[in-house]
Amino acid sequence: RDYYKILGVRRSANKAEILKAYRKLAIKWHPDKYEGEDKKKAEKMFIDIAAAKEVLTDQGLYLSS
Repeated sequence: RDYYKILGVRRSANKAEILKAYRKLAIKWHPDKYEGEDKKKAEKMFIDIAAAKEVLTDQGLYLSS
């Protein structure tokens, strides 16, 4: 998975840039803002966004992936 692409950040992005992108996307894709099929898509996106943030901000996880 390309976690940088999911968050829309450069590969050279620092932790602050990653967290800023995460917050912006988390607000946009939060499942509570959607209904029906759109909610299912939002749930998947939200999970992907959260996973990307976790991997890219946790150096131990990033190095092992």
